[in-house]
Amino acid sequence: MTTATRITAPAGMSGLWVAPWGETYAVAADWSAATAPVMFYGKSGWGHDVLCRQVADFRHDPEAALAAALWDALGDEGDDCVVAAAVAAAHDLVSVELDAMAAMLTTHGERFAGHATWRTLAIAQEWLDADFTADKATGWCAIGCWEPAAAAEWRDAGRSPERIAAAAAEMMGDGDLIYQVCNGDRAASAIS
Repeated sequence: MTTATRITAPAGMSGLWVAPWGETYAVAADWSAATAPVMFYGKSGWGHDVLCRQVADFRHDPEAALAAALWDALGDEGDDCVVAAAVAAAHDLVSVELDAMAAMLTTHGERFAGHATWRTLAIAQEWLDADFTADKATGWCAIGCWEPAAAAEWRDAGRSPERIAAAAAEMMGDGDLIYQVCNGDRAASAIS
């Protein structure tokens, strides 16, 4: 039995996953491409189905592809209501970038990652939206910056994490200045 709580999409792809009967089913592709193969997730991980179906076979709709995968699994035992309910309960696949960012944030603790998986993914998305990769965000987290907007402001002003940490240490007097910026008690521009 293959059951997952979160599945990462292959690079450059998006899609859906669901585990309606204890078994995990997922589909991924570049749905906007004119022609692209659909990947199916099963007992041995990601692969193509025997028909090598393309996104156009499902009208570029991941829900239709997931429904087909469920019908393939159920065979003659399936019915429209069961498949429709399973597709309605499907979750978005997590991108490789989002998964890497969430993993990196988790290594820095709850202040950086939140206290629940859904929160960790939301925070990771904020870092990605601010144009950080997990590798680039690591330096900011290492100096205690958990707020992507503050890190982006410093980065865009040409400041490195090391420079901000040194400037904050020199200005020390009112407590942890980086914490204060992340907490909204002080403007990022106060540290340069």
